[in-house]
Amino acid sequence: MQYNAFKEFLDRNEISLKEFSEKTNLSYSGCNKWKYSELPVWVESWCNLYEENKKLQKIKEIALTLNNQEL
Repeated sequence: MQYNAFKEFLDRNEISLKEFSEKTNLSYSGCNKWKYSELPVWVESWCNLYEENKKLQKIKEIALTLNNQEL
């Protein structure tokens, strides 16, 4: 994953680099250096899983809302 794609992921998901570093238990300064070097291999899969989880959480909320309406 290139840094530009990573930046787009952060923007699309409204996550700051600081929030990303906290979620992944990495130092902010370490993540910030990725602008000038390659991102670790695992970052792309983490981003994909994060977005998939976010979508599934929305589906879960909708399902729970629909279930409560039927009661």
